[in-house]
Amino acid sequence: MGQGKSKPPPPMKLPPVPKDSPLGFMLAEWKQYPGTRDKDKAKMIHYCVEVWGGKEISGNVFWPVFGSSEDWVRQKLNLWVNTKIPFSQEESDYASIWVETPGVFLFNLKEKPDSREDKKRGKREEEVPLVPPPYIPPQAPPLPDNENAQEQAETPPRGPMTRQRARQQNLYPLRGDLRLG
Repeated sequence: MGQGKSKPPPPMKLPPVPKDSPLGFMLAEWKQYPGTRDKDKAKMIHYCVEVWGGKEISGNVFWPVFGSSEDWVRQKLNLWVNTKIPFSQEESDYASIWVETPGVFLFNLKEKPDSREDKKRGKREEEVPLVPPPYIPPQAPPLPDNENAQEQAETPPRGPMTRQRARQQNLYPLRGDLRLG
């Protein structure tokens, strides 16, 4: 009576998780997420798909079966799990993983072994000067000749009188330009 070894519980049959879903991404990068060190991937699938999946977590907001990439939906899930009665610490810990996002991912770049073409390209790149060409300022536009200026003064301007034309014709002289008789 009770002396023998008890049978382990039967393993949970979990549905396949699409790799392009938020849950699939989380499972693929499990070690990168904070708080997953002592957590089990199978339990995360169980909570996400069976316990929370399709449940209304807020007014007209339902938790998607394979998770959400929307931060506000993740926060609603965490709030919903933490206010559920009866409260489950384990469930709350798994829900908090959704709120915490992993840090920046850095991917190693693999360099190809040098080939003859790469060496030729490298030599060509080394030959290119790294100094930019010298700056040559644009030339100033040519000044009008005195003859052209007189011709323009004699020809009446077309269109309405603008401030610029009035200044050119000196219709409204500035105070310094006034000459008292």
